[in-house]
Amino acid sequence: MHHFVLEKVSFLHFKSRLHLTKMVPESAFDLGGRGVQLNYRPRGDAPREPSTHQPKGRGSEVLTRACMRIEPEISGVTIVIVGRFNPAIFTPAWFALHTLLPEKVAESAELHVAHNQMTEFSADWLTLRAMTERFSAETVQAPYVRLRDLVTKVFKEHLPHTPATQLGINRQVHFRVKSASERDHIGRALAPVQPWGQWGERIERGSEQGGLRSLTMLQVAPAERAVTDQINVTVEPSARIGEGRTGVYVNVNDHFAIETPETGSAEQLMHLLDREFDASLKHSEAIIDQVMSLARI
Repeated sequence: MHHFVLEKVSFLHFKSRLHLTKMVPESAFDLGGRGVQLNYRPRGDAPREPSTHQPKGRGSEVLTRACMRIEPEISGVTIVIVGRFNPAIFTPAWFALHTLLPEKVAESAELHVAHNQMTEFSADWLTLRAMTERFSAETVQAPYVRLRDLVTKVFKEHLPHTPATQLGINRQVHFRVKSASERDHIGRALAPVQPWGQWGERIERGSEQGGLRSLTMLQVAPAERAVTDQINVTVEPSARIGEGRTGVYVNVNDHFAIETPETGSAEQLMHLLDREFDASLKHSEAIIDQVMSLARI
């Protein structure tokens, strides 16, 4: 049996803010959706047969790629690895040297920071950040599988002995609903104001847009995975679209962990990334689509 925990709820009414930890029914996040298969083929490669592989441990929770009912205005994927890194090597020139990025892409990259404690650059479809204990690669351009391919090549072919303990596959979207009341409807469905009594009534009547400001749901050991694995889902008003009134931000963090940062543990995480990436995105998009379904479209 899998348990979903409401880890954090934040309500805003005028200048007041309150955080609450509580349990909510699992039915609020029942998953469903319509399926469509997306395939990515690198230029020059032979076409791939559609995969029939079902990642180990996912069982019935492997869902088809959700066709989200509201088209996100901003949509992306971030892969995060926690371990021990040498940030200074992760420059555009290093990626070009190892043919991880085309030379023209590396030459036109924007290098934001280059330091022995942190490197950050943007190149075409990629944003990369490396710190001494955290590596992340992000894209807001499909196909997302090329992000997986890039990260896998870095740590499986070139830096396989990197000590690493945690992997995160993050799917994030910003989508717009028709009105502020539509966004409120999503917030009220996820975090009703009635249990708050008189204060909840004041939130409901308030002239400012009070209600849900941040909610995090946590699932521990999803699909019979290790107890150190978890899925975190965050829903908030979008700070990037909708002028603060009609935008919704959803982030799904699929978290994997191994017990000890042994030499070669990065390669072990890359096997997980390669095996779980597609199923993780499908599952995340189904959760996002369920949040979208709470709007009165």
